[in-house]
Amino acid sequence: MNYSVSEQDRFDVRLKYGRNLENEINTADKKMVVRYEESDVTKTTSDFTLTEGELSVIYQNIVLSNYLDQKVLNHSCHSPKNSMS
Repeated sequence: MNYSVSEQDRFDVRLKYGRNLENEINTADKKMVVRYEESDVTKTTSDFTLTEGELSVIYQNIVLSNYLDQKVLNHSCHSPKNSMS
């Protein structure tokens, strides 16, 4: 099976993570937001992109995880610094 992003009409990723979901990777808006807890500083990159290879790996993992199937998303990371919901 081919997992090439270049053969898709459009493929973008929006991932929010962190204790309060304050960090974000957003390929549609070409934005990355990172909050550094140690210094309580938030930095935003407004020209963020992922390579076609990186997007292809993400796309492949989404397809292989049966993304169209109903999922219950209620698990958290065990790290006290980061959590995912």
